[in-house]
Amino acid sequence: MNIITFHKHVELHFNKSSGQSVFKGLPGLNYIFGRAQLVKLAGSQEFNSSILKQSLLEPRLANFVAREGEGGTVLVYNGCGGYGDQIMTWPLTLILHNMGYKVHVLVDPGNAECWSNFPWIQSVNVLPIDLSIFNLFDHHIMMEVVANLDEHSPQLHPLDSMLFKIGIDPSKVDPGLKSVAPNFTLDETALADKVVGNMPIGIFQLSAASRVRSLTPDESVSLLLHVAKSFPNLVWYAIYDGIGHTHVFNDMLKDHPINVVPYVAPNLRVLWAMIQKARICVAPDSMVVHIAGSMGVPCVGLWGPVRPGTRVSYYHHHYSIFKQDACHMAPCHAYTSSFPRYCPTAQMPQCAVLSAISFNEVVDKIRCVQDTVTK
Repeated sequence: MNIITFHKHVELHFNKSSGQSVFKGLPGLNYIFGRAQLVKLAGSQEFNSSILKQSLLEPRLANFVAREGEGGTVLVYNGCGGYGDQIMTWPLTLILHNMGYKVHVLVDPGNAECWSNFPWIQSVNVLPIDLSIFNLFDHHIMMEVVANLDEHSPQLHPLDSMLFKIGIDPSKVDPGLKSVAPNFTLDETALADKVVGNMPIGIFQLSAASRVRSLTPDESVSLLLHVAKSFPNLVWYAIYDGIGHTHVFNDMLKDHPINVVPYVAPNLRVLWAMIQKARICVAPDSMVVHIAGSMGVPCVGLWGPVRPGTRVSYYHHHYSIFKQDACHMAPCHAYTSSFPRYCPTAQMPQCAVLSAISFNEVVDKIRCVQDTVTK
C-alpha cells in the first residue's frame, strides 16, 4: 500500500459491476491507496501529474499478532479485489470479534456492499482513505496478496493464509467457523422473491473475472444451453458482469430458450439473495462459487488452473470438476488477470484443464448433486 499526497485537487472514478465510486482528493493531505488501485491508475497521466509525493505504508505498520482478550480496534483489509476474496475474509473478521476485538474493515471501491449487515462489523471504510483516519485504529491487518497466485507449493486456502499471518494456527480453528453466510435485510429478501417468485431456479455464472479461469464465451453459452435443455424443470439465470462482458453475452443470448434468463444484476446483494433460493449453481472459480458455498447452496464448480481444495475446502455442498490429468503442470498458478503471463505447456486461449471438461460431465454432476441433496 502507498501513501500519496497531491499538489492539487483530484477527482478519480472507480468502476465495478456493483457501480461507480468517486474519490475527491484535496491538496496537501495524505491518502492511502491500495496496490490494485495504483495498478488501475498507472496509465492515467492526470493522476500521475497530480502527485506531490509518494511512499510505502508498510514500513510504518507494526506487525499484528492476534491475542485472545487483547481488545482494541482492528482494521482488516483484503486487497485481492474480487467478491470471492471478500467472502473468504468474512470468517477472519468473526474470529477476531470472538477474540474480543472491535472489527472494522477497509475495502477497495465497489466492495463495500459485501460487508453490510454483519452485527460484528463496526464500520466499513473505502480506499483511498485519509492517513489520519487510518491511524485512529489500534491495529491494522493489511493483506494485499492472499489469493492463490503463489507458484510454489504448498498452496494454503486464503483464509488459512490470513490466519497464519496474524499468528493463529489454522489447524486449531474449527472448520465450522471458516465459512460465514451473509445476513440479508428484509428488503433484499423481498426483492429477490419479487424477481424469482415461486420458480425453481438454477444459477449459471457465464464467466469469472479472470479469463484463464473461464470457458470461452462460445463454450460457456453452449454449455449453458446444454444444461438448460437437460434440466427443463429449472429456470436458469445466466449471470454475467455488467461491465466486462455485456455486449458479448447480450448478442450470444438473443435467442435463448424459454427457461434461460440472461441476468446482469442491478444489485449485488439481491443477486446473492436469489442465489440462496437456487436449487443448483454452476460456476467457474469466481463469486457464485463462494457465495453459494457460504450459504450451503449446492454448486458444481468448473475448475481450471487452481486446485479446488485450496479455495472451497470449507464449503458444504460444493462439487468440483477438476480435470487435473489434462495438463502435467496442473495445478498451475502461472497466470495474471490477463491470460497468461506465460503458459508452461502451450500457447492457447485458455487453460487446458478447464477445456477438458465435457458438457455431459457437467450434466452428470448436476444429476448426481440433485440425487445427493434430495436423499
